[in-house]
Amino acid sequence: MKKYSFVAAVLFQIVLLAFIPLKKINAWLYGTEVLLMTEQVDPFDVLRGYYVTMNYEIQNKSAPTGTVFTVLEVDSAGIARASAVVTEKPGGNLFIAGKNNGSGIDYGIGRFYIPETRTKEINKALVAVRGNTAAVLGIVRLDGAGTPALVGIRIGEKEYRF
Repeated sequence: MKKYSFVAAVLFQIVLLAFIPLKKINAWLYGTEVLLMTEQVDPFDVLRGYYVTMNYEIQNKSAPTGTVFTVLEVDSAGIARASAVVTEKPGGNLFIAGKNNGSGIDYGIGRFYIPETRTKEINKALVAVRGNTAAVLGIVRLDGAGTPALVGIRIGEKEYRF
């Protein structure tokens, strides 16, 4: 009996851990794809490797503290821009969910990790467009609840997806 209790406890923990990324995976697989304007920073962390920190134009909107929903409208260039920030889930609109922590809205898509084999290529592309924030876009998928998943970045005309 103790053996079955142990196995059940381990399986329960595995199932519980599997549910943590489920919303992001759902957005990644089935979400609506949008482009978000960014202001990039290009750091390196010894423990995590290379990544691009994505600071989005839509993060700078004033909003109440707590969970917020940023309503998006796609402009003629195909870039999704914030039209409003609300505290109730908007029906029938394209939106992204986030949390305002007092210093800006965090959407949970702030880092794009770069495979080690592509770091030179991507760093070269980032250096080539440095200072031109319009040249770097986040490729994001949004599910029906506004959950975002960062699926890639566009630097100039080239897309990088991993």
